[in-house]
Amino acid sequence: MSNSWINLYQDFFGNKLKCYTNGIPNDNYEEISRRRYNYSPSDDHKRIRLVFPKDILKQHPDYHTLVRSGRAIWCWGLKYEGVSTRGYRQFSFHLDGGQKRFLVNENQTLCIPSKCSIIPSPWRKDFKVFKPFGTPFSYKHALHMMYDNVEDPDLSREEFDAMIESASPYKPGALVRPRLGYFYPRLRRDDQLEDLADSYSRADPASFKPTGEIKEHIRGDSFEPPQGWNEFMEWLKSSPVAQHPYGLLLAARSGDTKFYGTRLYRISFGKYIYEDIHPFEVEIINDEI
Repeated sequence: MSNSWINLYQDFFGNKLKCYTNGIPNDNYEEISRRRYNYSPSDDHKRIRLVFPKDILKQHPDYHTLVRSGRAIWCWGLKYEGVSTRGYRQFSFHLDGGQKRFLVNENQTLCIPSKCSIIPSPWRKDFKVFKPFGTPFSYKHALHMMYDNVEDPDLSREEFDAMIESASPYKPGALVRPRLGYFYPRLRRDDQLEDLADSYSRADPASFKPTGEIKEHIRGDSFEPPQGWNEFMEWLKSSPVAQHPYGLLLAARSGDTKFYGTRLYRISFGKYIYEDIHPFEVEIINDEI
């Protein structure tokens, strides 16, 4: 499925229903977007709270035990496992009392430090859903645990931290694309789709298109879809004009983020500059993707 503007709006994992479809359920909906995560009275020096969205099952279909409708899992024995073929840092861990070690990429999980609480709000913008979550490679206690499990006894902590930072795929100049299901465009949906309706009208001037009626339906001024609505929706999903641009990572947000494990970025998507992008929202573009 393409990263068109309409797909990014419709398939966002916080939407139970797809917009502009008369109530079609969104298969990408996940409870993470609405779940409350409280402070933990337990410290997380030897175990870390992680959340695993169901997207992980695409690469690891046998990891169903990790996907628990958005519930956080205490994970033990984190160990750095190098870089995957797709360019992401990897780590392994086991669950309490378990012998099996799970191997995951950094873009397959979200971290919740024990001193953090995440409270969903009906007034929170969709694109701010990920902002409170940390990442394992930015949270100090996760990094402490990984260093404790390093096999090289001569590797200092400073060398380990430098190795982790050097292996990060999220560097200035990195090419990224929106991650379907987890990226919500910052531009107001109705305004963007109305602009695309104008582009649709100009695409084939000889063919009549009810642009005015289409815009009314986008704004919600008309309940029933107008004539030509289905053709417009197909154009939105397939036309190169209606694709969200790829991005160029400009910089990480300044400041010490290790206490809460957050790491957010400024990314340029064509003429649009987005602030505070969580790494979970994008995919790194390389030869393996």
